[in-house]
Amino acid sequence: MIIFTMYGGGFATIPAYLADIFGTMHVGGIHGRLLTAWSTAGVLGPFAITYLRNMSKKSAISDLVSKVEPAAFAEKFGASIDQLNELVTAKTVTIARLMEIAPAGTVDPTPSLYNTTMYCMAGLLVIAFFANLKVRPVGEKHHVEKTIQVQFQLNNTLARPEKFGRVCIRYYKVMRHDPAVGSLPLLIGFDCKFSHLQDRFT
Repeated sequence: MIIFTMYGGGFATIPAYLADIFGTMHVGGIHGRLLTAWSTAGVLGPFAITYLRNMSKKSAISDLVSKVEPAAFAEKFGASIDQLNELVTAKTVTIARLMEIAPAGTVDPTPSLYNTTMYCMAGLLVIAFFANLKVRPVGEKHHVEKTIQVQFQLNNTLARPEKFGRVCIRYYKVMRHDPAVGSLPLLIGFDCKFSHLQDRFT
């Protein structure tokens, strides 16, 4: 449960943490890439958890079958132990049904099926902890100063066609490198335009 409670707190403090480490100038793009990685983990994580649980389940069933008498197994499931894989795939053999014919004193492995998953998650958190300790603020040569002047230069660039073309080329390169980050300005602009039209015609 301690692992699960870290999710919301970490998600809430990441923007401020990124700003402290990398500065505020490009924190939006950095945060966007981090969220892309986070989303990828959110998709792949459940597959990994399911795979580890199935491994634990198969291991538990094999362990229980080794303790059950072959005659009792055949009488219970109508097949020999040699057909165990087919019976497990068909969900004919389950941990609960094996416990019915298991010897007295056999411990039910059901509560421990997620142990391997939890150990893996804890191990990944330990790796992430030490990896985070290696993160250091960017060097002073990369610090951005006079951000107001930078914004003024950007506005001046957009007002000049030859420089605006170069900006468009750079934006195209960003879109090719990271579409998730590059599409944000388009989505924000569309939302603002749509809101303006709604206010005008309603």
